[in-house]
Amino acid sequence: MSLSTPARGALPALPGWAVFFFGLSLTTNVVYLFKVGNTAVPIGYVVALPLAAVLLYAGRREGDGLDAGIDRSVWLFCGLAATSLFVSLVLAIAGAIPGDAPLAVLRGLAVLFCGLAVYMVCASPGTDASRLLAGIGLGIVLNGVFSFAAQRAFDSGSYFSLYSLFPQESFAICAPWEIWGQLPPGSGRLTTFRPQGLFLETSHLMVFLVCFAPLAFLALRGTLVRCAVAAASLYCAVSSLSPNALFLLAEVAILFAANGRRGIACRREVRLRHATILVSASLAFCLLLILAMNPGIVIRAFDLLFKGISDINVSKTTDDGTLERYTAMLQGLEVAFHYPFGTGWNTESQILQFWFGSAVPASHSYAVRLAIELGLAGVFAYAYVMYRHAAPLLGERSRRGDFALGLAVVFLCICQVTNGTPFLPWVWALLGLARGRKEQLGRRCVDGE
Repeated sequence: MSLSTPARGALPALPGWAVFFFGLSLTTNVVYLFKVGNTAVPIGYVVALPLAAVLLYAGRREGDGLDAGIDRSVWLFCGLAATSLFVSLVLAIAGAIPGDAPLAVLRGLAVLFCGLAVYMVCASPGTDASRLLAGIGLGIVLNGVFSFAAQRAFDSGSYFSLYSLFPQESFAICAPWEIWGQLPPGSGRLTTFRPQGLFLETSHLMVFLVCFAPLAFLALRGTLVRCAVAAASLYCAVSSLSPNALFLLAEVAILFAANGRRGIACRREVRLRHATILVSASLAFCLLLILAMNPGIVIRAFDLLFKGISDINVSKTTDDGTLERYTAMLQGLEVAFHYPFGTGWNTESQILQFWFGSAVPASHSYAVRLAIELGLAGVFAYAYVMYRHAAPLLGERSRRGDFALGLAVVFLCICQVTNGTPFLPWVWALLGLARGRKEQLGRRCVDGE
């Protein structure tokens, strides 16, 4: 069974329209309905909560426990996050960390609970993976459209942003120097265009595409639909000038190479292979169109590359992995060594400001962040989560959709370690899809299929 085939099990299936909208809601970390403290809760969490409640109620009727759809590695990871509250309280009382750190832990745990809801919905046999990925595919196209609108505004000497509707920290607005006085107060500012679509940062958009663009492409039906998803992903990748775009290219190359060795497993994949020429021609046309509309993009790419290497004006040119970010990682590790049991879930920003002031707002590596918040045990728990969700899908006999899903988890881990992307709703969704597919493959082995 390919990844796009609806999964059925003991639990009743969720309505297809609800699953589609849920997938669409996962394609942004800007749009929110409420906040926990000063932390905005993306709409993907809000949509997941009622769906998870329906599944839990149905699970009780079927005799399934609360943990039926959650991998034990996730329970271990979340358990460490929950117990870190006590560590944070002890350290705060001792004056070793800021006094408001335990409150940050509580806020983080509330959002973590919402993430578990996303995971449960995506891992449930009652969730149609094809509808979910169709919603995500539409979201990818919308991110491309919003990024294109932002670039048109930037090139015309203006700006286009959702900040006025959803003001949040780290929300960067791309605008020319001449109109910086017109930008909303409190917003981040970039003097070069960086596509971010419906995300706070370009890096978040690119990691999202690394995880879901190949999956949506494989799952969707219709060559034109696939071309739209591929074109939007290609446009954002080329315009981003981000190292994450290289991860996306590497992932696609591995998928092509693996597909050549594995051969063709079903007629649908035969049709996909027949469509390769049309898709490739469409993408080549889109690439030429992007270069035609942005004749200076090649020059800007080299300019940003050299500026990134020499670490010149990093905050106003690019969010790529430069010397400044590498230094922040080292400083984060220095802090982590002073707290072997961590400082508490969701406390990285408070701890770094406590040590270095506002000069180091983040470590820019999720592994370093976990070392600060949960200690070495948290880093191992995170690695265990990634291993449990990727390894079963990467076997030699894995179908193309399964292999792509496992590979997406691997590249998610790489991006989180090198870029610091946290556990956002779509991160939980990817892990939930991997868990659900893993369970389906396990049941097939038991049934002797």
